[in-house]
Amino acid sequence: MRFRILLLAFTCLGLASAYLSWMLYECTPGRAALPPEHYPGTGALPRLILFLHPRCPCSRATVDELTQIGPLPQLEIVLSQASSAGALKAQFPQAELVSDPEGIERELYHAWTSGQLVGYSADGRLGFCGGITASRGQRGASLGRAHLLAWLHGQPQQQASVFGCPLVNPDEMCSYRQGTGLRNQ
Repeated sequence: MRFRILLLAFTCLGLASAYLSWMLYECTPGRAALPPEHYPGTGALPRLILFLHPRCPCSRATVDELTQIGPLPQLEIVLSQASSAGALKAQFPQAELVSDPEGIERELYHAWTSGQLVGYSADGRLGFCGGITASRGQRGASLGRAHLLAWLHGQPQQQASVFGCPLVNPDEMCSYRQGTGLRNQ
């Protein structure tokens, strides 16, 4: 009888520990970007730049959230791999899609996390830096989306946490999420 009670207690403790670890992972933001204060490119302004790892399950939530926001300034989508370019072009026909497998654009903007958005105003100043999901892979209202909307409506510089897989060596984290049966895959 004692063995069964101990076994049940350890099982419950293990499940609780796994659940808490998962929740901590879901709610821990990725590494924040440190983009230049002034737009370093030559494209049209204002501009919103989105960094995505196409296999990151969190990226789908960011893209879904971005489709709910409009109108958008000139949108540039920087892909660490070109695998989903067709689907993105269908969702954002006016967007510029940039394939960046070597990480040149990512390094220019010091972007580290899939789902990172960087916005520059008409005068080329950094205006928004962050993500638009409440946690990893979660759709719906979020502080980041509210900050992006505020910036798009003329409020001063806004920042928000970004939730997603790393843009550099993402395979471990992406495969961790894809094989778990966790929500929003």
